[in-house]
Amino acid sequence: MKDDDVCKYYSLGILKNITIKPSPDWMQKRLIASGVRAINNVVDITNYVMLEYGTPFHAFDLNKLDGYLCVRRAVEGEKIVTLDSVERTLTRDSVLIADKEKGVCLAGVFGGENSEIDDNTTAIALEAAYFTPTSNRKSSHSVGYKSDACARFERGIDIEAVKPALMRAMQLMVELAGAEIEGVVETGKNKLEPIEITLRYPQIKRMLGVEIAPDRCINILEKLGFKKLGGNETAAKFLVPSFRAYDVTREIDLIEEIARINGYDKITPTLPQKVQLPEISLEEKITAKVHNLMRGCGLNEIVTSSLIGKPLLDRFMIPFEEDKAVYVKNAASEDYTMLRQTLAASVLNVMKNNFDNGQKNIWNYEIGKTYVKIAQADEKSSGVKETQTLAGVITGDIQNSLWQKGAETDFYTVKGIMEKLFEELEISKRIKLQPLEKTPLANTHAILHPYKTAVITLLGKTPKPIGWFGQIHPILKDKLKLNQEAFIFKLDLDEVISIIKERIPRFKKLPQFPEVRRDLAFVINKDVTFDDIQKVIKGSIQQNIFKGSEVFDVYEGEHIQDGYKSVAFRIKMQDENATLTDEVIEKQMNSVRDKLKKTYADINFRE
Repeated sequence: MKDDDVCKYYSLGILKNITIKPSPDWMQKRLIASGVRAINNVVDITNYVMLEYGTPFHAFDLNKLDGYLCVRRAVEGEKIVTLDSVERTLTRDSVLIADKEKGVCLAGVFGGENSEIDDNTTAIALEAAYFTPTSNRKSSHSVGYKSDACARFERGIDIEAVKPALMRAMQLMVELAGAEIEGVVETGKNKLEPIEITLRYPQIKRMLGVEIAPDRCINILEKLGFKKLGGNETAAKFLVPSFRAYDVTREIDLIEEIARINGYDKITPTLPQKVQLPEISLEEKITAKVHNLMRGCGLNEIVTSSLIGKPLLDRFMIPFEEDKAVYVKNAASEDYTMLRQTLAASVLNVMKNNFDNGQKNIWNYEIGKTYVKIAQADEKSSGVKETQTLAGVITGDIQNSLWQKGAETDFYTVKGIMEKLFEELEISKRIKLQPLEKTPLANTHAILHPYKTAVITLLGKTPKPIGWFGQIHPILKDKLKLNQEAFIFKLDLDEVISIIKERIPRFKKLPQFPEVRRDLAFVINKDVTFDDIQKVIKGSIQQNIFKGSEVFDVYEGEHIQDGYKSVAFRIKMQDENATLTDEVIEKQMNSVRDKLKKTYADINFRE
């Protein structure tokens, strides 16, 4: 054996003066009953013994062999014509049985045409061997062919049964083919390393929930071929038989055998024991809530690689801080050279790939880590700051069916999703939305439309931005060859979690009196922000009854003067001590109109 890693044991039985003829009826009937076609006595004997012992055979015409036989890996590009008259090109994964001049068989896979048995054969070399499962599987895949013998070798045969199987086959050759035995040649080791497993009797009850007497366990295992090596009152050690070496390797495997033979019907149903599950952390609860809300809003979760490269960032016009980049050693390619500083490139890349493949309605989000290099605080510090981040992209129609076209996604779609998220997480009062052009971030976000983007600011002693959302920049849209608007959002979830951790729960009784809603529509200069309008509305109504206001309609276009927009607000009021009367409500609405008129002289109210 030139390559003993592919074959652990190889043997040949040399037989001469063989007469090729049909095998006897009893053997043919047994083979046919087993689903094997009868061919001639030599082939039928190898198949018959394979069914008896589980050991595949191959018979060579001895007179067609030149000198010795060896087991070796094929040379890259080497060729062999197999029994089906097909010339096959081999690779280094192919394993050959070769004589002095040529390959004569694909080991454990397919015989060679140049050494096959025919009606004129009088002497054979009968092969019985143990080819390792991994090498046989690779050899089979290298030529794209799988035989019954190959399937057995892949799963692992009993190495200790190989030689007895060869002796049995040679015996039948003498009896049924008139062969004369010249001898047996063998090389390698046909003994398995002993597998010893300790079985603890108390463990049987813990696993099965039923008491089985130790004597019963020993009796079952010994009848299955396991040999008891020793033991005491609480445990016993067993030697695994060679034919079970692949599926019995642990104590639980022995317990399975005992349960199977003793009878699953004898396992009495019992109530499961109480299991104390670990407490779910606040971070996990919040993340789960974000997942649920995103899915509830119609977004699909995506999971992308934490590794990105500069080509991807350049493709989507995303700047990165070189001094804060966390590079990886031995990067697989230039597309995976560093840990991502932002999820924007990842979600945009998925959106673009989907769009290029014909998907027009794309609503995706991802929750994942971003990584930034920081100064090491101490020796235990990794020097890398990891931030849990939410990001997503939406484009296309809000709803689309066979019957009608849905409404197009716009800025207010993504704004509504983010506001709903803040509402569900109960942090709306700590969040302020600001136009991008009015923040210090105005020149740092090349992917965002400068006038259709909002920065999410966390209010506090020192307000700080924790995210943003908006329309992608027209330049990026053209670069990606998109024929529809796309919107992107990003939120620092670690900051959100820190807000919630600081929050002190406050409880109040359920309202006893109904909430009142009034709509107010007007035309106003398009440069006036909704945030400014809401401040005026809030300051115009008694604070003890004001419950909030929201935009529900915006229109610019026909019938609206250039430079202006039509806006509709819904104002909510509720008194905790009494039902609001029409008189009180109208007084508050008049106050709002007066304050808006005083603040914005060119405002025009609509009925």
